[in-house]
Amino acid sequence: MKANYIDHIGIAVKSLEQSIPVFENLLDSKCYAIEEVKDQTAKTAFFIIGQTKIEHLESTEPEEPI
Repeated sequence: MKANYIDHIGIAVKSLEQSIPVFENLLDSKCYAIEEVKDQTAKTAFFIIGQTKIEHLESTEPEEPI
C-alpha cells in the first residue's frame, strides 16, 4: 500500500489557548474552526495546509486522556 494523501493529523495539546497562536504563526495560517466534542471529552481546533487538516485536541476533563 502506498499513501498518497493525508486527510488530517491530530496533535494532543494541553491548552488550545496557548497552541493556537503558536501554530497560526508557525504555519502562517489561521485556525478555521474550534468545536467541543462532548462524547470524547475534548475541544478541537483546526488548521489547513494544502489538502491536509491539522487538528489540535485538548481534554476537557483533567483525568481523561486524549
